[in-house]
Amino acid sequence: MDDLEGTSKKTGVGATRASTATTNKKMNVYIWDMDETLILLKSLLNGTYAEAFKGSKDVQKGIKIGKDWEDLILKVCDEYFFYEQIENYNNPFLDCLSSDDDGQDLSNYDFNTDSLSAPIDDSNKKKLAYRHRVIADKYSK
Repeated sequence: MDDLEGTSKKTGVGATRASTATTNKKMNVYIWDMDETLILLKSLLNGTYAEAFKGSKDVQKGIKIGKDWEDLILKVCDEYFFYEQIENYNNPFLDCLSSDDDGQDLSNYDFNTDSLSAPIDDSNKKKLAYRHRVIADKYSK
């Protein structure tokens, strides 16, 4: 059942629940079945998705859609989750550096100029902890 007025609900991979009224309305996007989504993305990128339809799907168009989808995923990861800045720092969970976070107000913090770099010393751990806190806040919202 849909409990929000003016919304639509779809089911399946990539299902969303979004306001159809105005652009000022809040939109919630729910993502699940990430394994299936990644398998589908890989099959688009390598052409096996279209090939499975024995000629009724355009393989090159499927590959292009996969590349476009991949670019969008990376863009979201870079713009909102610091992917390019933290991709080489493998931590098992967002809270792993919380002890290095001094709680500084980050509302005016410039993540692009704080010089996060290797090695992972105390200064860089704090910078990573700040990014992890921002990511965790986005997830909680």
